[in-house]
Amino acid sequence: MRYIQKGEEPECLAKWKAEWKALENEEGFLYKKYKNFQNPEKAELHDCLLREQGYICCYCGIGIDRNNSHIEHLKPQSNYPNLDLEYTNLLASCQRESEKFDPTHCGPKKKNEELMVSPLQVNCGDFFSYVVGSGEILPATDPDKQAAAKETIDKLGLDIDKLRAARVKALEAFLNTMQDEELSDEEKRKFAKNYHKINKPGGKYGPFSAFIADICKKFYPQYYL
Repeated sequence: MRYIQKGEEPECLAKWKAEWKALENEEGFLYKKYKNFQNPEKAELHDCLLREQGYICCYCGIGIDRNNSHIEHLKPQSNYPNLDLEYTNLLASCQRESEKFDPTHCGPKKKNEELMVSPLQVNCGDFFSYVVGSGEILPATDPDKQAAAKETIDKLGLDIDKLRAARVKALEAFLNTMQDEELSDEEKRKFAKNYHKINKPGGKYGPFSAFIADICKKFYPQYYL
């Protein structure tokens, strides 16, 4: 899990809420309900969330775009209806529409549960550790973090076989590039940077960047800048 620093509410959302507020004042319409929030504003908001997160899932870190992700409520709408269109409660999660027999994880797995570890916590990554060979995600060794981490892993399905295999595949691709003797140190540094820092506005993290950045920091510290 990687920390997501929320920015200002996008204009598309702020303008839509202001317009519905005006309707409420004049005609008694109920405003600011997520079910009323539709395209084109909803698609614009979705794009804003993707850019803010570097095009990775807010929970597992897999690479996402608008076609394979959905707008996620960190605090569930059923328990917090007053937050259903608060920008600080909106993220982009993977699994827009699960394929048949595809195991659920992240947003669809969480449903109406609340998490003990949030990607909006600056230190959220400190709650987890990884097994390099298997791609397994585990609670960190800090005893004060283990219970919260274990519950979060379980509620989001972060350690299912599908995600383990995907992390291993992403790591293999990373290592193949880092061990390519034809690449210069500067080229490797730029490549590695995509896993621990977005290079430019609208840039993309590498898939499972929190996992791979941890590996990079341990084994390729010269490129972790």
